[in-house]
Amino acid sequence: MPPYGIYVGRPILFLWDCRYLGGYNFWALPSFRRRSIAARGSPRKRSRLPLNFSCRDMGSFMEVEKETLRVLLVENSEDGYILVRDMLSEAPRSRFDLDWASDYERAIQELELRRHDAYLIDYDLKGRNGLDILHEAIQRGCRAPLVLLTGKPERDMDIAAVRAGASDYLVKSEMTPRALERSIRYAIERKRAEETLRDSQHQLRHLSAELLHVQEEERKLIASELHGNLGQLLVAVKLGVENTLAQLKKGRRSPSRLEPLVPVLQHAIEEVRLLYTRLRPIILDDLGIVATLKWYCREFTHLHPEVDVDASIEVEEADIADCLKVVIYRLVQDALEITINGGTDKKVTLNLKKMHKELFLSITSVPSPAKAHPLSAGLCAQKSLTLAAMRERTALSGGRFRGESDGAGAMTTHMAWPL
Repeated sequence: MPPYGIYVGRPILFLWDCRYLGGYNFWALPSFRRRSIAARGSPRKRSRLPLNFSCRDMGSFMEVEKETLRVLLVENSEDGYILVRDMLSEAPRSRFDLDWASDYERAIQELELRRHDAYLIDYDLKGRNGLDILHEAIQRGCRAPLVLLTGKPERDMDIAAVRAGASDYLVKSEMTPRALERSIRYAIERKRAEETLRDSQHQLRHLSAELLHVQEEERKLIASELHGNLGQLLVAVKLGVENTLAQLKKGRRSPSRLEPLVPVLQHAIEEVRLLYTRLRPIILDDLGIVATLKWYCREFTHLHPEVDVDASIEVEEADIADCLKVVIYRLVQDALEITINGGTDKKVTLNLKKMHKELFLSITSVPSPAKAHPLSAGLCAQKSLTLAAMRERTALSGGRFRGESDGAGAMTTHMAWPL
């Protein structure tokens, strides 16, 4: 091997490594020019490779970049194990930590431990076959990818393997180190994508069910307030008017009989105002989000004296897009309404500001140290659902969300949108 750090016998490998380490494309030059540059370096920029840098040293350097994957091979033949071990040792991109299970029982024990990133399963296992292990692994809830290997390809075996739950199907006589590594890596990535999709679907179903539950609870609350408060007030007004009319028909004119109905009507008006404000405040459309947030924080503190709301709004109305105004209002509404659960005094800090071409909204709720106590499991679950709903609302509006809560009632949320 020449002392220039160039392995002339494998130019393609060195060309790639040379680019990786910041060297020049030596192989685009004539051979005498290549040796000249390698020996003395370029007059404009010298290579980062030392003169005594060999290809073996370069291979050691590249080993740092390899990812280590733990794999279990289910194979009853030691020759088959050695074949797979040698192929994985020559894998160009990954480092593999290979374990070996030589029989069905040992394979089931290893599957129970769930400590491997992938499983290579031979089809022939002395009286059993790899499909039996595939079925057993799926039944036991194995989530790692399963790759079926076979020395004798059979007709439609690949279809049967995939239907049984295999991520891939390989014939040993056709395997190469690169093909085996690619199969394992692709199987792991597909499994991760499937897990992510499955988790997203689970969260979507959970949020959909919670949305239906919240809608039903909201309808129940509105019906209860209409029937219990507003309905009774209107009945009282109706009875008072009927009584006054009856007196007028008898010739008894007494305007003072209508005076008690005035506070009843005023109370009914307040109930209606509270009801439509909870659904959507008219002030949001008339005066904008800045005035609405200030008004809402004042009203919230008035209705819930145990919660001290400190609102700092450092933006102008023109800085906020119309599509974000109702989103910000709902986020503030959700964050404040969840603070009234738990029955303790709380300090809430709300900050809305513009910085670095982004709109930031942060809401922090901290219980009073003297009255703090652990929340029940139901309240913790309700807070988690509220955070999930806020995260979903923020994401759908094109923003970023970060939120957390503890078991004592503290909650912190940060949201940001590009302007």
